Amino acid sequence: MLLKFQFDGSTAEVKTFTENASICGLLVRSSSMIPQHTPVTFIISIQGEQAIHPIYLAGQGHVVRVECSGADTGFAIAICCEMPITQLDEYLFETRNAEDFA
Repeated sequence: MLLKFQFDGSTAEVKTFTENASICGLLVRSSSMIPQHTPVTFIISIQGEQAIHPIYLAGQGHVVRVECSGADTGFAIAICCEMPITQLDEYLFETRNAEDFA
């Protein structure tokens, strides 16, 4: 999962791993800490063993909880979505520029 947010006046991108997802929220693991209340945008890529191509989901929201997971395991970050997570059209995802998503 690619998570984007504003930090110190510039756009930061962090790769995370989704632990749990619902239509209105996510729990992700990250090696980077993202402050609570930070607005975020994200794209999730889902690829099954039997799938022909990945499915891309997109959303936006804000960080509602951050917990340190231990010495080397990073952070557990809970994100509340502002609207339901939606599926991106494959063509749209592949042609979208990284700056367009911020």
